[in-house]
Amino acid sequence: MNIARLAVAATLAALAIIPASASEMRKVGQDRYVVRADPASIRTAEGRADLLADIEHVATRLCRHEGPTLRNLECRRDVVASMEEQLRPAVRANLHLARIERQERIGEQGTLVAGLD
Repeated sequence: MNIARLAVAATLAALAIIPASASEMRKVGQDRYVVRADPASIRTAEGRADLLADIEHVATRLCRHEGPTLRNLECRRDVVASMEEQLRPAVRANLHLARIERQERIGEQGTLVAGLD
């Protein structure tokens, strides 16, 4: 594991996904973020998509120094996976559903959208 990965792993302990009144992502330090999601909002496709986008945005920000390479993609996948481990099972299931819904939209549109799936 390289130094950049260790730094990302150390940062992950500061990340939290907790209920709030609205979905939001907030930077709380140099490389620390809090993603909040209203439990009622993730019951809708739009709310689930917002939560997934926020989590992927945090991963992109934390891995920005990895460059536009396979290392960057691996870093983002590791960050997302680590964040998912911190979720309650019901929220994790909704995040999984958000990915399925996104893949269905991609199939309907017939285009490829860059993501972490």
